[in-house]
Amino acid sequence: MNHRFYKLAFIICSITFLLLGIYFIKVLKIDNIDSLANPLPKKCKSSGDYSFLSVVDTGNVKKTFPYDRFIKSANWWCNETVVSSLGYLDSIVPNKAQENEDAVILCLTDSLVSANWNNNNLDSLNALLIVAEKYLAFAETTPQRKFIFKTIANVWVGFVANRLSDLVKHDNKLKYTFKCRYIRAHCTQFGFSPDFGNTSVEKVIINFTEQNWHYLFIERYWYGTSTFFKVITIIPSILLSLLFFYGCICIFQKHYKK
Repeated sequence: MNHRFYKLAFIICSITFLLLGIYFIKVLKIDNIDSLANPLPKKCKSSGDYSFLSVVDTGNVKKTFPYDRFIKSANWWCNETVVSSLGYLDSIVPNKAQENEDAVILCLTDSLVSANWNNNNLDSLNALLIVAEKYLAFAETTPQRKFIFKTIANVWVGFVANRLSDLVKHDNKLKYTFKCRYIRAHCTQFGFSPDFGNTSVEKVIINFTEQNWHYLFIERYWYGTSTFFKVITIIPSILLSLLFFYGCICIFQKHYKK
């Protein structure tokens, strides 16, 4: 009777540990990539030719602005190029500086992110954040162009935060990847927090996979739980461990010991 009991306990413990292992491997599915690629060139190689902007009609700047051509021809990820483009636009459409800025804003927000950008790729989303950070820094040092660069940057970060939330809703496992967590932290830094979080169990799992033992066992478990909780978790854990090892010994003695 005792032998059957210990054997049954061993089987139950083995199945429990096996299911926990499968949960960590299948549900988490953490990627091993610890960096993000930037699809944009590091250096700006602009020819300085903005003659394609000459098609803009002074009577209706927004309607005649060459949105697709601007995205493809101008190095919009370089703030200096955008400033030069605006300077040329102001020269051919004088006395309408605000309308000219509005057209560029519309081009680099609505036209860019809705039709000319890979919205399903985390590397591409992160690239927008990198340019947004450059734009915000440039806005603080260039008062005359602060409005346009700050507006575009805020729209980009808000777009990335919302798009990241949508991607996680369609694939919940995505939020456990390094790329997703990095982009989420970057968005939050700019004041746009994606609309998703982690449950208490998920936080424990993430810290476990990141081997953050001090947080798990000292801060979260030892100091963050009551004495009663410690008692009802430590004692059963010890008993299950003892039963598991005892079952291993029994099987070894029965099948391998001569």
